[in-house]
Amino acid sequence: MLAHKTSLSLSHTRKSLRQLEQSGFVRRRLTHIRWGYGRRKVSIWELTTTPQTIAALTRLPPLPAGSQTQTVEEPIGVPPEHWSVFWSGVSAGDLRLPDDAVYVADTMIGGPSPRARNWALTHLPIEALQELRTMRGYDSGEYAGILDAAITGRGADA
Repeated sequence: MLAHKTSLSLSHTRKSLRQLEQSGFVRRRLTHIRWGYGRRKVSIWELTTTPQTIAALTRLPPLPAGSQTQTVEEPIGVPPEHWSVFWSGVSAGDLRLPDDAVYVADTMIGGPSPRARNWALTHLPIEALQELRTMRGYDSGEYAGILDAAITGRGADA
């Protein structure tokens, strides 16, 4: 993902991360994450908070104007790391957005996973969130406030 986000080749990204690790700027941790209906072993890279790292960060040039805004890519389906919240009914891998967006919103926002809820609030079409907001269980209380904040916040970005 880092290679994709930085528009660098995968081999260059790996080489750079290894060099940063050898220099003490980052550390790698192996862990398992949910992926689809199973688990996947991944490397997590973390920036170390040492005086050396802080000093190096202060020497970096400022980001060009406008580069700090993130664009949200339109997903075509539910990412595999959130499939586990779809434990009943249609397989999450078969769902397509925006066609199934209201069902996905209901399952993810009303479900137990905060990560899935955050993904749904930031990636699903605003129209799906607005329709969900009118449904029973989402028309008042905590979920209504969460949906209102997401709709208002994303409406300001558009």
